[in-house]
Amino acid sequence: MINEQQFRERYELIVGSLQTLVDEHSSLQYIQESMSIVDGGAFQWSALPPDSKRMQLSISKEYQELTQAVRLVLEENECECLEEFDLSCQAVLDFIMQRNICLESQTEDALIVVKMEINQQQHFFREFAM
Repeated sequence: MINEQQFRERYELIVGSLQTLVDEHSSLQYIQESMSIVDGGAFQWSALPPDSKRMQLSISKEYQELTQAVRLVLEENECECLEEFDLSCQAVLDFIMQRNICLESQTEDALIVVKMEINQQQHFFREFAM
């Protein structure tokens, strides 16, 4: 079972790796004609080069292992937030794999949004598993 210290350290490593992936390897492209659908437009992730793709897959694997461990703890404690936790995890995983459409034009702003999801997951763990 995962303890609070391990939990916090692993999340910090994932956030640091995500920061590197976004800052040094990622970019967003404007989706043509999206301004007519969404005020300010929408953006998609540019394709990653192979080395960056490997980094992305490594982050994804680490994140999924961590969230599976956290979910087990939440289940054991009969947390009523499992559906919300699962949705938050899927949003972060979509961000890691860059499958999501962004309403933010800057990668840094998109990262802020995903950090809020991770903070919510940390809240669930502290609130319901400790």
